[in-house]
Amino acid sequence: MKPPALIVASLLLALAPPALAAPVSMEGLVLKALEQSPALQAARATATAQAEAEGVARSGYWPQVNLSAGLSQTTSVSTAQTSAQAFNLGSTSVSVRQPLWTFGKLDAAQLQAEAQTANALALADLRAVEVAYGVRQTYLSWVQATGLETQAAEQVRLAETMVKEARARVKAGVSAKLDQTRAEATLAQAKASHAGAKATMAQARRSVSAAVGQTDLIAGEPVFPASLAPQPLGELEAMAEGHPTLKTAQAQVMQAEGSRRAAQTGRNPDLSADASYGLRARDLLGAPNWQAGLSFNWPLFAPAVSSQVRAAEGQEIAVKATREARRIEILRDVDNAYLALEGAKERIPAAQAALEAARANQAQAQGRYRAGVGSIIEVADAQSLIATAHADWIRAQTSYHLAIADLKRAMGVTGASR
Repeated sequence: MKPPALIVASLLLALAPPALAAPVSMEGLVLKALEQSPALQAARATATAQAEAEGVARSGYWPQVNLSAGLSQTTSVSTAQTSAQAFNLGSTSVSVRQPLWTFGKLDAAQLQAEAQTANALALADLRAVEVAYGVRQTYLSWVQATGLETQAAEQVRLAETMVKEARARVKAGVSAKLDQTRAEATLAQAKASHAGAKATMAQARRSVSAAVGQTDLIAGEPVFPASLAPQPLGELEAMAEGHPTLKTAQAQVMQAEGSRRAAQTGRNPDLSADASYGLRARDLLGAPNWQAGLSFNWPLFAPAVSSQVRAAEGQEIAVKATREARRIEILRDVDNAYLALEGAKERIPAAQAALEAARANQAQAQGRYRAGVGSIIEVADAQSLIATAHADWIRAQTSYHLAIADLKRAMGVTGASR
C-alpha cells in the first residue's frame, strides 16, 4: 500500500494542468539557420576559396625561383665528341626571374581577382538573405497552421456540445430528430477538418526544420512575433543601397573594367630580369657557370587587340547599365513591399472586429437554441461564421508578419541580431 504522502502527491500530479510547450522564437531560428545552413556554409566556403585565389594574381609581382638538379652516366662529351668510357655527369642550377615592369598587365589581373572575390562574398550575403527569409516564411506558415489546428479543435468542442444538447432536447421531446442528425453531421465535418489541420501543422513543422538546416524536428510551439516598429520609407530605401544584388552588379563592373584594362595592355611590352647559377660536374670535378640579363618583349603587331578592347569596353558599358537597372528594381521592390505591409497592417483590426462579432453572434445563437426560440441551423451557421472569422484573423496576422519578412528580403538584409 502506498504511503499517504505519496498518494497525495500522485493526486496533485494528476490534477495539475499539463505543461505547455515552450514558445519558439522565429528570430532565434533565423540566427540558428545563419550558423548551420549547409547552403550558406557552401556559399561562404566558395567566397573564402575565391579570396585565396587573389594570392595567385598577386604572385606575379614576386620573383620566380627554380631549382634543378640531375645526375647521369654518359659517353657524350659534347655534341661532336664522345668518350670511349662512360663517365658520371651531374648538374645543379638555380634560376631567378623577376618581372620588372608589365605596363599594367599584373594590375589588371589583380583587379579581376578582387572583383571575383567581391562577387563571391556578395553571393554569400544574398544566400544569407534567402536563408533568413526561408526560415521566416516557413515559420509563419507553421504559426498559421498551428492556429488553424487550434481553431479546428475548438470547432470540434463546440460541435460536441451541440450534439449533447440536441440529443437531450430530442430525448425531452422538445426538438425533432433532425436536430440531432444535423448536429452529428456537423461534428463529423469538424473532426475531419481537425484531422487535416493536424496534418498540415506537422508538415509545417517539418518544413521549418529543413529551412533551419537540420533533420531533427523543432521542439516547442510557434507564436506570432512582435510587431515591427514603423520606419520612414526613405530610411528603408537607403538601407537597400547595400543590397547584395547591387554588390554583385558592382563586382561585375569591376571585373569588366579589369577585362578592359587587360585587353588594353595587350599592346604593352614586358620587361623582366633573369639570372641563373649552376654547377656542371664530370666525375665530381665541377665547373661553375652563371648568366644574368634583361629580357624585353614587345608585341609590335597585334591586330586582334583593338577588337578585344572594343569588346571589353562594350561589356563594361552593358554591366554598368545592368547595375543601374537592378538598383531601380530593388527600390521598386522595397516600395511595393512597404505598401503591402501597410495594407496588411490595416486588415488586422478589421479581422479582429469580425472575429469578436462572430463570437457574440455564436453566443446569442447558442442562447436562443437553449431557450427554445432558435434552431439548430442557426447555431450551426453561427459556428461556421466564427470558424471563418477566426481563420481570417489568423491569416491576417500571418500576412502582416510575412509582409515584414518580404520587406526585409526586398531590402537585402537578414534582419537578424543577437
